[in-house]
Amino acid sequence: MATEAKSIEELFPLIEFCKAGNLAAVSKWIEEGKPINPPGGKKTRRASPLQIAIEKGFLTLTEVLLNAGANPAPESSGSNALWHAVDRKRADIAALLLDRGMPIDSVDFSSVCCSADPTLINLFLERGVDPVAGHPFYHGFTYCLNPMLGIYKSQVEKYPELQLQCDMHFATMPRKEISGVSVSCSGQVQDLTSKSPRGMRRSGMNFPTHAPWNRRPIVGTPTSLRG
Repeated sequence: MATEAKSIEELFPLIEFCKAGNLAAVSKWIEEGKPINPPGGKKTRRASPLQIAIEKGFLTLTEVLLNAGANPAPESSGSNALWHAVDRKRADIAALLLDRGMPIDSVDFSSVCCSADPTLINLFLERGVDPVAGHPFYHGFTYCLNPMLGIYKSQVEKYPELQLQCDMHFATMPRKEISGVSVSCSGQVQDLTSKSPRGMRRSGMNFPTHAPWNRRPIVGTPTSLRG
């Protein structure tokens, strides 16, 4: 079982091995029984060996460290391994961490949607993440619209609740931005009346705090893009 280092400095050689992707040196370090986790209870801005391996995109090295007992959520860090995998858009590493028992809510699904990475988003959906709580697709639309539209269209039939999140986004976009989107999406934008909540209600829309969307969606087509 991996031991914690007495100080972060004790991990410096291992960190350098991880930066270089030196699997042989890391394996030898582990075989010698040296620590691989940061000291507990001490906050540090320095990345752990596991975090370095993930940020560098070394899948096998990440697996070796996990097998040796590397802590994916150390107390010394304000983030966890799954968050770093999402941040680097590494769906393969995220899948490995989920397979090893990391809770799927270790990272907010809104952050996953803001990555606009189809493989990553589909991975979380397949593993049972809630696509509604916190309105993650809405945040994804706001952050990077065009990639998210493609993901939305591929998922809305399976998750019709996503319709509301798409409508929310287009109801609050400036008209000049909507017209630009209509060209790129080959659709026509309906008159949304107003960007305010009152205007949304007049046009048949509600923010999530109101009643759920009660119209049958046209699969794959945001309401505001229907011709």
